[in-house]
Amino acid sequence: MKTRLILISAATLLLAACSQEIDSNLYIAGEFSFNASSAENDTKTILQNDGSIFWSPSDCINVYYGDKSGKFTSTNTEATSSAEFTGTLGSFVMDGSKEFYAAYPYSEGNSYSDNSITLTLPSEQTAVEGTFGDDLFLSVAKSGDFSLHFYNVCGGVKFSLLRDDIKKVVFKGNDGEPLSGRITVELGSGGIPIDESIATGSTSVTLYAPDGDTFKSGAWYYIVLAPQGLSKGYTMELYTDTLADTISSDSPVNIRRSVWGVLKDLAEDTPMEFEAIDLGLSVKWANMNLGSGKPTERGDYFAWGETVPYYEDGYSQSSSPVWKSGKSAGYDWASYRWSNGSDNTLTRYCFDSSLGYNGYTDNKIILDPSDDAAHSLLGSDWRMPTDEEMTELRQECSWKWTTRDGTPGYDVTGPNGGTIFIPAAEAREGTDFDPSGASGFYWSSSLHDGTANCALAVTFRESGVFRNGFLRILGMSIRPVYGKATVPVESVSLDKTTLEQSVGQTATLTATVLPENASDKTVSWSSSDESIVTVSGNGTVKALSEGSATISATTSDGGLTARCEVTVAEPSSTEVPESIDLGLSVNWGSFNLGATSPEESGDYYAWGETEPYYRSLSPLDWKEGKEAGYDFPSYKYCDTSDFLKPMTKYCTNPDYGLDGFTDGKEVLEAEDDAAVKKLGGNWRMPTKEEISELHNNCTWVWESVNGVDGYTVTGPSGNSIFFPAVGTMNGKTIGGRGSSTAVWSSSVDSSAPSNAWALSLVKISGQSSGRYSR
Repeated sequence: MKTRLILISAATLLLAACSQEIDSNLYIAGEFSFNASSAENDTKTILQNDGSIFWSPSDCINVYYGDKSGKFTSTNTEATSSAEFTGTLGSFVMDGSKEFYAAYPYSEGNSYSDNSITLTLPSEQTAVEGTFGDDLFLSVAKSGDFSLHFYNVCGGVKFSLLRDDIKKVVFKGNDGEPLSGRITVELGSGGIPIDESIATGSTSVTLYAPDGDTFKSGAWYYIVLAPQGLSKGYTMELYTDTLADTISSDSPVNIRRSVWGVLKDLAEDTPMEFEAIDLGLSVKWANMNLGSGKPTERGDYFAWGETVPYYEDGYSQSSSPVWKSGKSAGYDWASYRWSNGSDNTLTRYCFDSSLGYNGYTDNKIILDPSDDAAHSLLGSDWRMPTDEEMTELRQECSWKWTTRDGTPGYDVTGPNGGTIFIPAAEAREGTDFDPSGASGFYWSSSLHDGTANCALAVTFRESGVFRNGFLRILGMSIRPVYGKATVPVESVSLDKTTLEQSVGQTATLTATVLPENASDKTVSWSSSDESIVTVSGNGTVKALSEGSATISATTSDGGLTARCEVTVAEPSSTEVPESIDLGLSVNWGSFNLGATSPEESGDYYAWGETEPYYRSLSPLDWKEGKEAGYDFPSYKYCDTSDFLKPMTKYCTNPDYGLDGFTDGKEVLEAEDDAAVKKLGGNWRMPTKEEISELHNNCTWVWESVNGVDGYTVTGPSGNSIFFPAVGTMNGKTIGGRGSSTAVWSSSVDSSAPSNAWALSLVKISGQSSGRYSR
């Protein structure tokens, strides 16, 4: 019977704490607490779906201080990564010469002596689907204050079964090694276990199915074992009422602290699943290569940035694979997805125009998820490692050349003792392949920083491990990692680069940080002169005094900065109308903007502009740049170089936008609303719906007020307002004075956005909601 004890995965239970400083010679009496929280994604007693382990409600620990000891109980009411343990050691003095020691799970049989803790791992254990049996996952800690850093004591085996009639499983070493019993753990600096020994123990561990039933087929179960080297391999016996099956291996196996050997679908020779192994690094590493079924297989070969091999399905380590259509050149530029076949120039992932097709560049230096073979094939947070993560693996781990199941490669052991095996997988070039296993080639997801037609990889042979750049067309192996990548910020921009305000006004700037998946998109805001404008943490700008200042948004990652120039004017002297309740959804002003009484015309505005184009109406005196009057050459939001598609803001149809521009904005923003700008407070221009409501729900009577003709509008409440017939301005002339006028809404015409909606008021034809050129 073949076995699958191949994966050695690490999951150090590092329990960091909230630090509390302790005065020397502190006298303590009665109950007190220890704080414990997770520094990494690993804690205590209940295994979670993402691989982390939480404290269980009412977990208990032994606490020791000198000759004092006591039982401390978790106060959390649900499974959590953080817990507070409360208990008492009686009265004692903390003199700074001793440290607290702790052990999980609590037992009266646990003991402490001279920097060591002794606990008991039972030889008979009861299974819990997907996690550990109760009080089995032994861990220890020591600390000089009221914080505890717990570390695992044991490792073990994680397994699943194909059959559903097994009632118990017995695990034993083939050389009679002790696997459970009284374990003494010596604690080093920070409480890390530095030595473990078994004084009295059992050479086998029996795991019983939950509730006296049978193990479920396909479910995961755990056997907790003492760290031990099984020099002659292991044997697992599967029992129904009698011995039903035996699975064994004569290959040496190390049971490591915090490490779980994975046995998948026992009693049938099926491929293993990918497991994320904690080596004590910034990410977890897969137990095997992409495209393989076990750690000793080389897996598939990928060109950099491609998600499928060039040969037909089926594991290929032969020298003559069957090449897919269009890939008969093998691993060469002619087959490569991201090159132009005629001259081998790049069509993706290029920062050098001399190497790009027709000068193409995109400045991408890390593979997008869609082009990352590990993410594409495994999903979730699986991906190819970055160059930085490969460098960490190379520099922070110990590498031991070895041979497993006839396959040469490296055992790579991390800082926490976790180990993975990386086989010597040669690279493919063209249609050639060297299957000797003398060296290994593994892609990172990082482009070479010197030449865009190369990417970075780790290579190794028995003499050492190296970082190199290689042509992207080569076929190399991929060892996936698990964990979100650190994606650097590439740019930051603001939605406005200039801003005009009056004293007392506020406006909000929005910062856009790219790429969208950047790991840290936070920005800090600042003002070059806080006596003129201030800015809050969410980009809200407040004008304090007349003058100009620069608002800056700076990224926490990379220190990139975007700026907005703010000009502040003294508050407008525009008189504020009375707010009239007509019985509608909003109140209406008693006179026009810029007027001082109902019969005055007030000022004339282009839609979305906050100042008139003239200095005076009588005689008309046009401002600089506005000599065309109310026409497109004067208008703020158009480009007259293209009269057919001129719009540069508030454009919902690309047929009207400059070079196809659209922004989807259908209602004026506050900064472009003349009523907001001039009156402040809750004043604004009405929407299309609000002018329609005024038109449809009020009584309109043409009459004269103080010698000025216009419409008196009476609402359901009985209150009235007056619209004087002051005409409209088109170009340089005012037309319709005395017989008509029009009132802007704040709504653009979304179908033809060079127009906006207004209320047309004409003596002869009455009132109507219509569209006018902005």
